[in-house]
Amino acid sequence: MTRMTVVGKIGAPHGVRGCSKLTSFTHPSTEILEYSPLYVQQNDSYIELNYKIEISNANALIIKVKDVDDREQAKFLTHKLVLIEHSQLKTLPKDEFYWEDLIGLFVEDENGLSIGTVTKILETGSKDVLVIENNDNTILVSFRMGESILKVDINNRILIVNSNQLVFNDAK
Repeated sequence: MTRMTVVGKIGAPHGVRGCSKLTSFTHPSTEILEYSPLYVQQNDSYIELNYKIEISNANALIIKVKDVDDREQAKFLTHKLVLIEHSQLKTLPKDEFYWEDLIGLFVEDENGLSIGTVTKILETGSKDVLVIENNDNTILVSFRMGESILKVDINNRILIVNSNQLVFNDAK
């Protein structure tokens, strides 16, 4: 099965003609429109999203899906994730990574001591923060290559951190 990547989500219906709001997880938000085809998941399969753009600006992306002709039909699309084939993602510059590639990485410090696993990423506005969990703790580390993050090896699923940059959160 092809690896799929979530790039957005269909939101609430817009108007009465079957249009829907499209929430993009790409930066900038209109970059989602550069991917083709887009898919939605239905049970265990992926269905190509046949749509046209109704409104595209900095504040909103409104789409009209083929054969969805009224507000009630559009409600069935609400909250559906929008996906692309992972191979469609653009190649990033060195030391930049897609979030989904970081989640699940095994984390060690510079001395080889096991820290835990990346479970999620928090967007803070300035630098993203990795949430690392193990059996005992939740650990936070700012994603700053060369400072708090010493090495990312996607192929071997490992991330090396500077132990002096870790923040332990006892709220687990």
